[in-house]
Amino acid sequence: MFVVLMLVAATASYVYTQRFFVAQRLDARLALKQHFSQLVNNYADRFSTQSAMFANHLSVLISEQADDGRDVRRVLEKYWELALNSEPDKLVYFYAHSGELLASFGQLSYDADQHELPRALLENFLLSLESKPSFDCAPVCRIYDTHPIWLNDRLAGVVVVSSTLDAVIRELKEATGLEVAIISELSNISVPIRETVLRLAQSGYYFSAASDALRLNSLLAQLELPGPEAPVLVYEDNTAYELIFHDAAYRYGALPFALLILEPVQAQMDTMERFWTSLIYTSSTLVFFCAIATVYWLNEPFSRLRKIALTIPLLADKAFAEIRSTIGPVAADPFDNELTLLHRSTLEVSHRLEQLESEVAKSTDTLRYLAHHDPLTQLLSRDRFRELVSERLSLRMPGIFCFIDLRHFKLLNDTFGHLAGDQVLLHFAKLLKQQFGEDALITRFGGDEFAMLLEMPLSEVKKRLTDVQSAAGAGFFIAGNSVHSAGFSAGLVPFDLWEGGFERLVHCADSAMFEIKREGQAFLRVYQGDEQMLPLLQATVDWKRSIERALKEDRFIVNYQPIRSVEDGTIVSFEALCRMVADDETIISPAQFIPYAEQSGVANSIDRWVVREVCQNINRIHHSYPGVKININLSAASFNDRDIAGFLGSVFEATKAPPECIVFEITETAAIRDLNLSRRSAQAITELGSKLALDDFGSGHGAFVYLSEFPVDLIKIDPSFVTGAFDNSAKRRILASIQQLCSSLSKTSVAEGVEDDKTLAMVKSMGFDMVQGYYTGKPGTIDDLLALRSAGDW
Repeated sequence: MFVVLMLVAATASYVYTQRFFVAQRLDARLALKQHFSQLVNNYADRFSTQSAMFANHLSVLISEQADDGRDVRRVLEKYWELALNSEPDKLVYFYAHSGELLASFGQLSYDADQHELPRALLENFLLSLESKPSFDCAPVCRIYDTHPIWLNDRLAGVVVVSSTLDAVIRELKEATGLEVAIISELSNISVPIRETVLRLAQSGYYFSAASDALRLNSLLAQLELPGPEAPVLVYEDNTAYELIFHDAAYRYGALPFALLILEPVQAQMDTMERFWTSLIYTSSTLVFFCAIATVYWLNEPFSRLRKIALTIPLLADKAFAEIRSTIGPVAADPFDNELTLLHRSTLEVSHRLEQLESEVAKSTDTLRYLAHHDPLTQLLSRDRFRELVSERLSLRMPGIFCFIDLRHFKLLNDTFGHLAGDQVLLHFAKLLKQQFGEDALITRFGGDEFAMLLEMPLSEVKKRLTDVQSAAGAGFFIAGNSVHSAGFSAGLVPFDLWEGGFERLVHCADSAMFEIKREGQAFLRVYQGDEQMLPLLQATVDWKRSIERALKEDRFIVNYQPIRSVEDGTIVSFEALCRMVADDETIISPAQFIPYAEQSGVANSIDRWVVREVCQNINRIHHSYPGVKININLSAASFNDRDIAGFLGSVFEATKAPPECIVFEITETAAIRDLNLSRRSAQAITELGSKLALDDFGSGHGAFVYLSEFPVDLIKIDPSFVTGAFDNSAKRRILASIQQLCSSLSKTSVAEGVEDDKTLAMVKSMGFDMVQGYYTGKPGTIDDLLALRSAGDW
């Protein structure tokens, strides 16, 4: 510590001395520059006074001895010695007030037009008649002053007097004892110069005046780029000199030259060198003795430090006991220095690492388990399941692959939150493990997808899946006081001597599930092979082409089926039902082509055609049925179309159809595709003025959810609950409860599938608001419905 403090003190002393030296040099430079500026000002003042006296005296001489200004040469020649005033470098020009040169005396140091600058000064003077000294250095620095010559109270001419600045240079050298010079830029010279003009080393500057130009030029030759830059050091006979450049100024403005001063600084530099040498010698001696004392004092700490350093490789070998044995316990230290802290820390690190190693060993099995299992359900992870299945496939082991997709899981998640969804997944995984045992390979394949590899007969697999479906449908998720159920679809692929890989197995199971969703009947299906699946896929492609061609050729028609009031049989509305006309003019039911339209993505185009057709004919319908409403079915693709509101608004505006007379029917399938988007679509449709009806109510697991999620006005009961209800007490109870629910929610209830008078009387007694079916009115063309009577005839 003492050595460090000593070095810091030495460095601070050197820095302080260096700064003191620099400050002295700055003060000296400033004093020289100020002295030079003062000399220039004094010289300019003296020159201005002398030239004014000369002009006045000349005016007197001319008035006494000359008839006019043109006779001035004779007078000036006679009194030239007076004009020189012991200054051989003085120049005198006499001009008539018209600008004509009448006389000049003195010689310049270059061959050029000697009168160019004086004439310019004359012109400036004649504009203001104001005398003001000015400087020029092209190439010799001179001072000029201009004064008028008066003859009989009139301007006889103008005299321009000039002199060099050699006197200033001499005074500055006499006052300081230094070599000084005035330098100017060659670019300012517009006339040829003589060889006697000394250039400044190979630079763009030259000496306008100098106390010793040859000496200064030889010193400047040491510089790579000599010129008026910052102060620099040059050497002559091992003696250091500082070249100082100063852009001079005086009271009339900036000067067209710079001052160059050569000042010896060898003495100051020698002083600094002696001081630094002494400082280094003293410091080195002290450091040497301090180092000896430090080595002696640090012998024991270094020994401890060496032992600690030797234990570092032992940390990598996990030899924690050997580390503690090598360095030993921490001895008592009243100062508790850094080495003691290091010693104590090394012991603590060995204990901590030993403890951590034990915890890591315990956690390895846990991490390995987590890497192979789903963190939520504790089933096999997808990667581990793929690995095990691929291994069995490579061994040609027989088995049954099962792919499961939970129904309406996204709706459940969006409605009740992800924690509720996690409870569903956990409970469903528990059901699978209970039914198929711990030995079955079961994985959570995706968000709401599961997969299993089973080694049991196909009939047993179907039986157990049926039991799982019954348990899941019975309701296993509780949210508040509500019990909800969720079914699933399962695709089965039995395999023996399987030729494809894991991805092929998943693809085949997914194809079987596709058929489940297409048919909408059973919850499980066994993959039958590509030769049986191909016709189904081809049928989808063929139907898509037929639908697109029918749209292009306008081969769709709309039939209208009445919806009557239960109270008096009045036709309240018509449901628009789309039909397709085949090439042979036969009518194709929507049950044949709508499923393929939804699968192939053209259902939206059919819906838009129906909307335009209905809106174009609604005014014609209103002519016979004033204010009657038209119900239009919207597919899932249309209802979840982000532009549905914009499309409907444009059609209403173009056809002048009243939006309040249009009721759009949606199904549970349309609503659950994207619950958030469905909410926005429902809100946008109601804001246009139209109403919403929930179609096929009761057919889905989550139908009751939509009564609170969407602003529906009408609830149309699924025909499966109405048909045969007269002879089925269970269906009658369900119908009655649904009607009570609609009444409590102030929703208009519509019973679909009324096919006889007994069913009509039954729903009427239950309090339903409207009925629809073949008994109350068959579908027909627009001409057919216009022939109907407004009131019922049953």
